[in-house]
This record gives sequence, structure tokens and C-alpha cells, in this order.
Amino acid sequence: MLEEGEKDHPSRWIAKMETIMSLCARREVAHEGSARSAWLPMVRHHGERITRELLGKTFYWPKMKEVVKHYIRMCIKCQNTKSIYKKKFGLCRPLSLPSGPFENVTMDFMTCLPKWEGMDAIFVVVDRFFKLPKFTSTHTNATMVGTTKLFFDMWVQHYGMLEVIVSD
Repeated sequence: MLEEGEKDHPSRWIAKMETIMSLCARREVAHEGSARSAWLPMVRHHGERITRELLGKTFYWPKMKEVVKHYIRMCIKCQNTKSIYKKKFGLCRPLSLPSGPFENVTMDFMTCLPKWEGMDAIFVVVDRFFKLPKFTSTHTNATMVGTTKLFFDMWVQHYGMLEVIVSD
């Protein structure tokens, strides 16, 4: 099917595979409804493994697995119609309501701000009961130790320890 010098050039194998697939399509159209309808699955290639198995019944060439894989990944129809097999996300559950003030807070950083007095981020802590926000300036590259110290200085020192901290 291929000349000896072509076996190391994957692009030539892809061209040959496209030729094979178009031949399969022509044969299916020519013999529609007849016993030759076995060509139909090859035209609609349902994925790498099935396409490789169906082609393997009639054709063989070296590195066939890689060629089929590349062909399927480059096929526009396959990319537009393929279904994504990912585990569905679990149900979102709301956070529990805080039982009192200063026990349940959320914290986050606002980053990529213009520098002001050497600081380029804001550390935000919000009490979930009163919706009371506290802000302090910091660096975008703040460390865990630095953030912990900042949190203790701006919150724990004034309001005491917490039951729940929510952060991303």
C-alpha cells in the first residue's frame, strides 16, 4: 500500500488514511442498503479504538495506532460532536448559617492592584454574621506565615479565635 521510504513519515500515513476513509465513504454510498453497509462505521469513526479495530479488519500499516489517534484528534467533525466523559460535579451545598458574631469569617485576597506604598494586594476578612469587612494592604506574593500573622494581627487580636474560616 505504501512505498518503503514512506514508513517513517506520519504525515504521509495520515494522507493515506484520509484516502482510505474517503474510499470507505464512497463504497458505502455506492452500496447503500446492501451487505457492504459494514463500511458505515468506518466513515463515522466512533473513536480511536473502534476506528482502529474496524480499519484493522481490512487494512494494516506500521504505526497504525498513532496515525488513527492523530487522525481522530484532528477531525473537525469528531471534535464538534464528541461527548465529554467527565464525572459530574456534586451538588452545591450552602454554607451553614453562623450562630453568632465573630465566630465565622470568610477571607480572600484582591490582587493585581496598582502599587501603593510598596503594597499591591488587599487582604479581606468578612464576618459572616454581621457582614463586617476588615481590609489590610499586603503583597501579592504573601507567604502562609505572613498571611497567618496578618490575620492574627487584624482579626484574632480584636475579636478572638473563630469556629469557622471559609477561604478558597
